[in-house]
Amino acid sequence: MGLIGFTRKLIQTPSLSMQEEEVANLVAKKMREIGFDAVDKDFPPLYCPEDEHIVEIIQKAREAVLGARGDLSTWKFGVDGTFTQRTGIPCAGFGPGDERFAHTPEDHVPIADLFASCEVYAEIIRSACVSYPDSATA
Repeated sequence: MGLIGFTRKLIQTPSLSMQEEEVANLVAKKMREIGFDAVDKDFPPLYCPEDEHIVEIIQKAREAVLGARGDLSTWKFGVDGTFTQRTGIPCAGFGPGDERFAHTPEDHVPIADLFASCEVYAEIIRSACVSYPDSATA
């Protein structure tokens, strides 16, 4: 897989929507130059059914560390887990911050939330290794 790089100097348009369009056009042009016909812009939301084992592991880890289970919903921003889910591997997300800002220029996370989420991640890993002992040595 190759890497396509652009510098900020190439983007001369004044508005964010115009910048996004300009970047998309630059990427499409570069992709055509190297032999690709189209750029896939498929970033569907991530949804994992509530009855999947990984969801229960995440909920229990969250409860153990933060004292409460979280609300379950669909992540409406693009994440790679969507593509993992499509292969048949259950994939659920957990993370700090406000979804409205996730993966945007306004993305920000309070430091306390970041540290707390790290503790939840550690508990998820510990719990998953106990729940899936054969995969821990694979």
